[in-house]
Amino acid sequence: MKALILPLLAFSLLSPIALGQSPPSSSTAGKATVYVYRYRPLGGRTYSAGLYPSVYCDEIELARLPNGRYLVAQIEPGEHVFRSNQRGSGILLDLKPGGIYYLRLELVNGLLKSYGRLAAVDNGIGAAEVKKTELLAGDRLKEHKGLVIAPGAPANVAAPTGR
Repeated sequence: MKALILPLLAFSLLSPIALGQSPPSSSTAGKATVYVYRYRPLGGRTYSAGLYPSVYCDEIELARLPNGRYLVAQIEPGEHVFRSNQRGSGILLDLKPGGIYYLRLELVNGLLKSYGRLAAVDNGIGAAEVKKTELLAGDRLKEHKGLVIAPGAPANVAAPTGR
């Protein structure tokens, strides 16, 4: 009896409703979920706290990302290039329907200023680090047709898929 209850309990805890997520709507069904975050190391402030690098998907600005914040974008499947404000450092991702992807925004020191660069992160690491950040809101979040930026999406996801 216990052997039957434990798998059922685990499955019910991993459902989107148990995680506080609403079931997929028609506008997000079949799309990939991309988390872009800027992890604040050690929870402290750094010299880069006042920098807000932009995040782009296919040369469309999604947001300006401050320290310790994340955004969630629902994007059509297919190949997309993500980058920050360091040109030539984009990441090509082949997004799958229903896939979950994590990109960490890191700062790189340049000759005269620091630049943002995105790095693809393993889903287990990405999910853990996103939980330590706060959802981005306000005027730093851009609105675009064709890209659904989900301002109310929770940071905890059920089962990581894709990379």
